[in-house]
Amino acid sequence: MNTSIRVAAEKRAAAAGTGVMAQRSASIPDGVTKRRSAPMACEMLAESASKDGKEFLRLTGYASTYEQGYEMWDWAGKYTEVVSHAAGSASLAAGPDVVYLLNHTGIPFARSTAGTLDLSEDDHGLKTVAWLNPKRKDAQDLVLAVDDKSLTEMSFAFSIDSGQWSPDYTEYRINAYDINRGDTSPVNFGANPNTSIEARAAQFELRAEMMRLLSTTDGPALAAARSVLAERSADAMGVGAAAGEGLRLLRAKVEQGSIDPLARTILAAALSRAADGTLAGALVGDGDLAALLG
Repeated sequence: MNTSIRVAAEKRAAAAGTGVMAQRSASIPDGVTKRRSAPMACEMLAESASKDGKEFLRLTGYASTYEQGYEMWDWAGKYTEVVSHAAGSASLAAGPDVVYLLNHTGIPFARSTAGTLDLSEDDHGLKTVAWLNPKRKDAQDLVLAVDDKSLTEMSFAFSIDSGQWSPDYTEYRINAYDINRGDTSPVNFGANPNTSIEARAAQFELRAEMMRLLSTTDGPALAAARSVLAERSADAMGVGAAAGEGLRLLRAKVEQGSIDPLARTILAAALSRAADGTLAGALVGDGDLAALLG
């Protein structure tokens, strides 16, 4: 087994064993339900086609593959993720509203509710057929990029409805996902999910969660958070003495049970990251948080 995966698995197992992360570890990695999949190598097919008497540029590919592991990261480090066969069956049967994008952003090229995006499952994975308007210059450019093999991977944005860790915490299996109000996207050669845009998105989600939780605190917890923020200029990359004391008080706030159980679980798990400075970076790196605590 890869050493980094083994070490990360040991951290998850230890955290779950203390009860701090038991609920979260049994369900969703790092407590984030909404996210993107890692980019998947995909042989997309671009062609002209007719539908309902109209001409389109049709792009066919797989936004996800099933029963094939890929590397992901959470607070502890690397792990392998697998999407189970038919994991999207319930969501697809409900007629989800899904858009077809490039790199998960911009103006949609197609949409399921408009009849221009067809989604289905087979043994290979989540099949995507997008019907693009041939009059759009950006659609023409997208098809050309697929044709000349400049775009060779796909990804999808979704919510996790059901999942579970393997007994040794090295693999997370997504048993059911919800793609409603998500997207399928051709993507550039995908950065590793722990780098670049994916990492910044995860950090933003952590900050947003911390802001939500801290907005429910008072007294010593707010004072502690202010002391953490005060360390920004002197110790923005780590946990100094004052920041460490602030984190200790925040931890005490959690242990006192003065916030709801789910919030306690998430915040306690986040606080466990303080040793490497990750939490301090999240706390001191956002001006909006400073204003909130103000």
